[in-house]
Amino acid sequence: MDKTREEKMNEVEQILVEAYTEYIHSAKARRVSDAKFARYLGISNQALSMYLNKVRLPDLEVCIRLSENRFIGPRIFDACGYPRVARILDKKLWLVVRYWEDLTDDERNDTIHCMEEHLAERGDEREGIAAPVYHRELDEAEREGKGEDS
Repeated sequence: MDKTREEKMNEVEQILVEAYTEYIHSAKARRVSDAKFARYLGISNQALSMYLNKVRLPDLEVCIRLSENRFIGPRIFDACGYPRVARILDKKLWLVVRYWEDLTDDERNDTIHCMEEHLAERGDEREGIAAPVYHRELDEAEREGKGEDS
């Protein structure tokens, strides 16, 4: 069920109030002006006032900016009813993301393999980033309708 506009505005207000509380706690201050908090969030004081007074919801671009704040994060997308997105600032990474769907399975696997090798060389202990998702035999079995029971 979709949230009503009022429910969205209530959630946005709650997120901003929580972020303000966490911000002043981290700054070890008793109070911070709305203008200073708005600057910290990267929005205008007027916009902050409209969101807190439930006059307007942030648009998608503002939600992207707010989601990058450590006290707000991606939950702002959920509150406003937008799909979660992230800004990619690195142009080369953006190219990979933008054209990922155009790559063949082999090209995707090669890209993932290169990244896993790089992480291994650095001594990064994390598991492979996407091997289960793009494991060719599994993908082919799923396409043919075969399961583990076959």
